[in-house]
Amino acid sequence: MMGAQSFICVPIVFESESMGVLMVDNMRSNRHLRHSDLNLLIGVATQIAISMKNAQSYQKVLASEERIRSLSENAPDIIYTLDINGAFNYINPAWEKILGHCTEEVIGQYFIDFIKKEDISNVIHLFKQIRNEKLTITERVGTILHKDGSERVFNMSGAPNLDLKGNVIGIVGIFKDISEQKKLE
Repeated sequence: MMGAQSFICVPIVFESESMGVLMVDNMRSNRHLRHSDLNLLIGVATQIAISMKNAQSYQKVLASEERIRSLSENAPDIIYTLDINGAFNYINPAWEKILGHCTEEVIGQYFIDFIKKEDISNVIHLFKQIRNEKLTITERVGTILHKDGSERVFNMSGAPNLDLKGNVIGIVGIFKDISEQKKLE
């Protein structure tokens, strides 16, 4: 019915998972398909399977990144990352809502730029423990200065931010605003 003299069907398979079928016919050519054509198509089908799997994996990564971005962007608490020297390289939008500084005013600045002078040595010591000893801290109460100079009280957490090899590349954590609770106490 198709007018083909011969055709070849090759499965598209990746790690025992059938992903489809590659079918080639000879409708435009008068020659019969040969074993060498089959070998070529098997190689092509393998490359198609790898490309399809890569595309699926990429879509999963994009979906995962979107979920994480959405969680961070919509979280009511401040989520942050510091680089290996203590400078902010990420803050979520909660920072501006709670502390008044826009992202551009915070990124690249050091955490100690946003605390009282008398707290600096304690914060540096704690930062070094997290960075050098891979210590994780939770529920440490501290203050961060609002853009207007007022103090906000936070329940702070921090943990080493590790690369794929387990090397510390900075700190990741959360600041939960407990200022209203402290006022009531």
